Amino acid sequence: MPGLTESLALTLPALAPPSGKRVFLTPNLLSRLSAPAASVGERQTDLWLDHALTQTDTVRLHVSASLRPEQLPAPCN
Repeated sequence: MPGLTESLALTLPALAPPSGKRVFLTPNLLSRLSAPAASVGERQTDLWLDHALTQTDTVRLHVSASLRPEQLPAPCN
């Protein structure tokens, strides 16, 4: 199966503005735009896509060593 790997590096100094002693990171940065509204009505026939697509993302945030998490999400199994 063909695949594609792309690396993207962003430097965003205003991504997490401080709020008192806290810094809030905004997840899902690259998908903030809402999806366009569908311009078609209810489907009348089945749709078969013979070229299915699977997309996987890995996001790594590098922050200052002086920052400590106040709370972490539960681990994914």
